[in-house]
Amino acid sequence: MLLSCASRDVVAQVTRFKVDSNVPNAEVWVNGIKVGETDADGRFEDTSITEGTWEIVVSKEGYKSVLGAERFTNGLDTRFVAELEPLISNLEALQNVQPVRVLLQSGMSSAQVFVDDMYMGYTDLNGQLVLTLPPGRRTFMVYDSVAGMRKISITLKRSLLTKKVRMAAGGVRI
Repeated sequence: MLLSCASRDVVAQVTRFKVDSNVPNAEVWVNGIKVGETDADGRFEDTSITEGTWEIVVSKEGYKSVLGAERFTNGLDTRFVAELEPLISNLEALQNVQPVRVLLQSGMSSAQVFVDDMYMGYTDLNGQLVLTLPPGRRTFMVYDSVAGMRKISITLKRSLLTKKVRMAAGGVRI
């Protein structure tokens, strides 16, 4: 595409964003916005990303999400490699463990929720998400494009049946 600019011609440059993943059909997110999924070979390509530094997340249910930041420069290809690891390699180890029900309250609707770097879903219109997790030390991260990211690590004890976690804009309450 040729654009005229004053007395000189400028060629519009496109930034090509490529993702290489070991997992097919993984979701690709740029700054909190889902831009697509990897294909059957674990590849994804997009040419609509604008110049700047953006947060990248590649995730799929059952796998640990890959998070990173990439600098996009007009006219240059940017490649992001995402090696997703299975979240639980031995399901038999969890069969006799009583899970803990977690009510996460963020105060933000449609915020992305990650537990131990694994994408868990979005908060509802009330800013809540109910999760069922095995006991142990867990790191919760809530991301909203306006409020940014909040993170907390807590231990879910086997004796608990339900745990309420509030991640308000002013801080975190348990």
